[in-house]
Amino acid sequence: MTQQEKRLLWVAVAIFAGYAVPFRLVPAVTEGYKDYQAQQKHQSLEIQRLQRLSQQKPKWEEEFKQAQAQQTQIEKTLLQGDNQELVSAYMKNLLRTLAVTAQVNQKSLELSEFTTTDTWLMVTQAMQFEASSQQTMALLKSIKEQAVMLSIVSLDVRVIRKDRIQGTIKVTGFSQAVQPSTDEDGEDVATEDS
Repeated sequence: MTQQEKRLLWVAVAIFAGYAVPFRLVPAVTEGYKDYQAQQKHQSLEIQRLQRLSQQKPKWEEEFKQAQAQQTQIEKTLLQGDNQELVSAYMKNLLRTLAVTAQVNQKSLELSEFTTTDTWLMVTQAMQFEASSQQTMALLKSIKEQAVMLSIVSLDVRVIRKDRIQGTIKVTGFSQAVQPSTDEDGEDVATEDS
């Protein structure tokens, strides 16, 4: 290589370096450094967030346990049964038991009425009875204090003797939504009182 070729090569290198360094190399390095800083900042923020979450873990676990306990308590207040007939039978049995406990003479239980939504089933049960006013009050108190949440929708009473009343009470309870039972033809089966 001659002296002139060497000088020409150095001029080409200088021109390339003069162009490449400020217009290609420096922006690439600067952009790479900015990306590196952004990743570091993001990782630092992520670490701080995870540390805060780990510090709050006992709080979230306690809230989760409270929510589970509350759900269990709510489930205890619901009528039990896998279909409408079983829920209806459970409600009727519960009313019979409360009537016996309060020494109320149960005359009859009507067919249960159902109202459903996507997730809930409301069951309304009417019972005709005869009792004294004290026994009626005991029945009302036992319905109110029952573990399964029952609401008295209506109470119609009339005096039949000096110390006896006859009446009809309608009580409502709730259950998780269940599918109505169907017969072999796919038609809903009506519930009947035994």
